[in-house]
Amino acid sequence: MSTETVARSEQSSDNPQLPSSRSVRDTELSKCYDTINGIDSMCQIQLGQIENLTSVTLRAMESPGFWKGPTALGEILGLIQYIAADLGNYVNAVAEEVGSNHVDEIGRARDRRVLAAFCEAHPKGDENV
Repeated sequence: MSTETVARSEQSSDNPQLPSSRSVRDTELSKCYDTINGIDSMCQIQLGQIENLTSVTLRAMESPGFWKGPTALGEILGLIQYIAADLGNYVNAVAEEVGSNHVDEIGRARDRRVLAAFCEAHPKGDENV
């Protein structure tokens, strides 16, 4: 146990208005538990929606009528993409509330490569941009 923690514990026992290190830890654990529970709940709901959309789409694809409306597949994929992005944003936001912050380094590197390729294809002064 660090001297700072011991000092806080001693101060807490002397002053009932200061939280003890145990109560702080319990509060943090409770907050993490609630966050994980919320993430689990949202994942169950939205991943269930994606699973159901996929099942229905696969069944519909067995029918020639499905293929007569070419936009249907695009709309379904767009909906799945929306649900997945919404879930990702939710998980990221609530994880950040408890101090977790995943950074997609691979995605960022890809974005930099795409931007570099775009800039190379359209040098400054290019009127087609």
